[in-house]
Amino acid sequence: MRTFSVKKTEYFKFQIEGNEKIYRIPLATSMTNRELLAFKKATGDYESQIEWLRGYIGDAVDDLTPEQTGEIIRAWSKDTSEQGATVGES
Repeated sequence: MRTFSVKKTEYFKFQIEGNEKIYRIPLATSMTNRELLAFKKATGDYESQIEWLRGYIGDAVDDLTPEQTGEIIRAWSKDTSEQGATVGES
């Protein structure tokens, strides 16, 4: 029998200007299959990206501009890539 260990979750952390809270999204290398599939589905349209991001930062997503949303997703994707995984970008 093989045993698989669960590694420590690594996060992309960020703040939204004017808000002291630190938000975090697991890097793709730390996501479960369900989380990663949800991201893959969200890469196709903006509304899905908003809902995917809402799952991690809640209603704070409503105060972001489309440009800020894109910046967050691109930065998360870059950090994920630096950990050895490739994900789609908006």
